[in-house]
Amino acid sequence: VVLPAREYSEKLNSNSDKDEICSVVALELEDGTIITGRSSELMCASAAAILNAVKHLANIPDDMLLISPVILEPIVKLKTETLGSRQVSLSLEEVLTALSICAVTNPPAQMAMDELANLKDVQAHSTTMLTKDDEQTFRKLGVDVTCEAVYPSQNLYYV
Repeated sequence: VVLPAREYSEKLNSNSDKDEICSVVALELEDGTIITGRSSELMCASAAAILNAVKHLANIPDDMLLISPVILEPIVKLKTETLGSRQVSLSLEEVLTALSICAVTNPPAQMAMDELANLKDVQAHSTTMLTKDDEQTFRKLGVDVTCEAVYPSQNLYYV
């Protein structure tokens, strides 16, 4: 998983002129399929990779939204406006919490939730250092994750 993560990260970062690095997480599923996720303004690479993996396992089309923007907007607002976080993108645990809320009324989201148990013993690699929270969430899911010794930002107050 190290090589696919690095290759995708290099491709993304070569097309960018930002000071921050676009983080990538790659996972290798039990059947050998490599799944990747990249950081965005909305969510971290860890969350994107896990969502992409459970979509793949549940045979959910890649373009289908599992988490309603109606659920995500108040979480982002709480995180930034009420709690004053500078980091807007949602962590892995925050995204999984939002997914669990959507699963109540959205059958594909429930199907994706059901696949989380199948990530146990999966190998993953991040092209940047993980936050403590994401690292712990990976551990709780049973995902064996490694990361590069590279910070995702030059900002020392990243988290």
